[in-house]
Amino acid sequence: MPLELQPQLRDRLVAQLTERLERATVLANYVILTQSMDLASIRSLPDKGELAEALRAYIGESPFDTFVESELKKFRGRGPILGAEEKPLAEVPEFGAPSRIAREVVDRFDSLPWQYELSVRLPNAVGGFLATNVGRFDLSPHHRLVTGADLRAFPLRHRRKSLDVLGLANQSAWEDDATYFQVSMSGYVDGQPTEPFYRARESLSAFFGLGIALGLFIDRTSRIRLGPDIEEYLVHRLSHNGWLEHHPLEVEEFHELGFHRVALATREPDKLRSSLDAIATVLRAPAGANIALAARWLFDSYCGQDALLQYVQAAVAIEILLGDENADPDVGLTALMANRCAYLIAKTPDARGELIKLFREIYKVRSKIVHRGKNRLNRQEQQLFLALRDICRSVIRAEQELLARAEQQRAK
Repeated sequence: MPLELQPQLRDRLVAQLTERLERATVLANYVILTQSMDLASIRSLPDKGELAEALRAYIGESPFDTFVESELKKFRGRGPILGAEEKPLAEVPEFGAPSRIAREVVDRFDSLPWQYELSVRLPNAVGGFLATNVGRFDLSPHHRLVTGADLRAFPLRHRRKSLDVLGLANQSAWEDDATYFQVSMSGYVDGQPTEPFYRARESLSAFFGLGIALGLFIDRTSRIRLGPDIEEYLVHRLSHNGWLEHHPLEVEEFHELGFHRVALATREPDKLRSSLDAIATVLRAPAGANIALAARWLFDSYCGQDALLQYVQAAVAIEILLGDENADPDVGLTALMANRCAYLIAKTPDARGELIKLFREIYKVRSKIVHRGKNRLNRQEQQLFLALRDICRSVIRAEQELLARAEQQRAK
């Protein structure tokens, strides 16, 4: 449902935006310079309540000025005229009256949320086999794996930059034998990242982290890239005329390194589907949000090349799963997490004791990194890092099993 702002609020937004447009200038007879408009000073929207929460979910912390700045870029004059001096907007007749522009922008704002699909091509090391042997797989109402053949309703003229040099930039980009991770988004997404995009990107990292923990992926320490790089998140917006190709957003090199680090853990389709079912249990359950967040931090610990940062990221993952902000300070967070971890994944009293001892050693290293600083991990600390990741994977598996059992009980 659209926002449907109250008429008085709409009128205030139009009046305030008109006032700022009347002071705006145009560069090269072509684009409105929003820097001179002081959009952040428009304060008519509430900062608390349902509307404020909805707008933060649709866009982010500064919803109106973020939206206006992006939408004003779509208004163009006749140009660009190189060497032309800046002119007041009112002196460039092809733009029309500032009041008309303001009302049109506010009308668009009032029509939010808009519906989008974000698609990102998985690396060849995992995507090719999944496309052939698994095909489409719905992970949740908002997340799915699809093949290029499933995406024909989405026009795609844009090609990855790596193919531009071959003269293939204008050919259809979907690859029938590739797998794409696709996320449905609601809100506002444009050339700059907004809240729906951040959530979609985080869910992709969570998918990879869950895949590592739940038996879909294994770590390839060689990091050999088999095929093209993952360069972009491809975005489409739903309009009255169907899906429209929108602005692609770049994949950060940090995450790209992690995506290319994994390979499929098995080539047996039934086992792959079983792992995907386990991932889906987490992604579709409201109670799985914490597990997905921890999985995202676990995956981040496989990205980049800074071992100290990766150690801390894996420690954050375990704190998300086992920590407690309201814990008794006399007990200590490390002792609390160590005991929770031991009773969750260890099967015997002796195993619990060994795990508690190992956990404390792991957290001594984490404390040294965070509180005193370190230059590098020595060989023993590297082994503790591997043990920390293994504990993260084990705890995620245990938590997923609890979710699955709860889901089965509800289904009875």
